[in-house]
Amino acid sequence: MTKSLVEMCTDIVSAQASHSPMSSEDIVESLRRVFRTLQEVQQIGGAGEPEEGMSRDPGTSIQRNQVLCLESEWRAERKLHVS
Repeated sequence: MTKSLVEMCTDIVSAQASHSPMSSEDIVESLRRVFRTLQEVQQIGGAGEPEEGMSRDPGTSIQRNQVLCLESEWRAERKLHVS
């Protein structure tokens, strides 16, 4: 499930506010700037829908016998050695 721009924006600004003191005006301005930036990135195509066949959900990238890289789709397989 992908997050909306508003959810991503609030996550980013919340993280900023938790690390440094921000006034309410600073938070409002930061929300505006981050939201505008996310919209620009989405229009360029960097934050759009995931490519077909590509899983960007971290929860599904870790499987019982392999780990899937979220950027390149490289798979690291774990070989079970039975003696």
